[in-house]
Amino acid sequence: MFVIHGEKSYIEIKVPFTYHADCFDRLRHQLECLPIHWQHDYYHITMAFIDETRCVDDIKHTIYKYFANVPPIKITFDKFDVFTTHSGMHIIHLAASNIPEELLSLNKKIREEIINTGSAIYSDFYLHVTLGRVKGEGIVLDDIRRLLNDVRIQPYTVSLREVVYRYFRGSIISKLILKENGTYSEANVQEEGDVQRHYDFIQEYATFCKYYNGELSCPKEWENDIKGKFWHGEMMFCTNHISIDEWAEQAQAVIKKLKGKKLKFAKSMPPHQFGLVLYIEALFSKWCPYDDMSWIYEY
Repeated sequence: MFVIHGEKSYIEIKVPFTYHADCFDRLRHQLECLPIHWQHDYYHITMAFIDETRCVDDIKHTIYKYFANVPPIKITFDKFDVFTTHSGMHIIHLAASNIPEELLSLNKKIREEIINTGSAIYSDFYLHVTLGRVKGEGIVLDDIRRLLNDVRIQPYTVSLREVVYRYFRGSIISKLILKENGTYSEANVQEEGDVQRHYDFIQEYATFCKYYNGELSCPKEWENDIKGKFWHGEMMFCTNHISIDEWAEQAQAVIKKLKGKKLKFAKSMPPHQFGLVLYIEALFSKWCPYDDMSWIYEY
């Protein structure tokens, strides 16, 4: 039995949404007056954030048990909204006026069973797909909401097919792909010790990584160093199968807007590698929203 007392982990369902969606372009244009850290990739619904994980195997068993006969879940997103976290951060997100009852029921059962196995979940479930974050200092929630109300979104329905269980700020533990006939397939995630890696992806992107080389954990000499942050960023990029081409495309668009020191830094590396740096910046802006990110220029 794989026990990791106190480790944070979470269950999420990936949402097929893109940074270049027309409604998202209009949203960013509408809110360009605010210092928002936009999420460029990896859109998802968090089913359960497990603050204290007692046993990974128990949670994996719970996920398999409840998703065993579930086909892809259809949901219609029809609005943008915003809420404020306990820390004062405003979360701008994609939302649904009508949440499928099957999804709510499934989520309730999974969370209850996880708690019954000895793990701890401290936050309630609130269905949303995070698109951006902005510090609450001097920015009123109602003012953001008024701006959001001016951005119309054409309701669209998607099928939620991919369920991922992962360590917080770490690798994927398991991944399920839901099928139309009510079965699922487990994605090819190779387990080695207590961390899982995607070797083919690591090898493919190894040339773009300066710090991560497929290690099971961050080298000890980098744990409290900026190099450790870069290692974690590159590790997340590789193990999450992030599209390097999409980030390279974003990098080329960003470069056109840069000047001075920032432009010199961006041009000091190939577009694909600068795209990786942008991903790391976006990732840590999400994890540490009050960080000024000045250390990114030491890459």
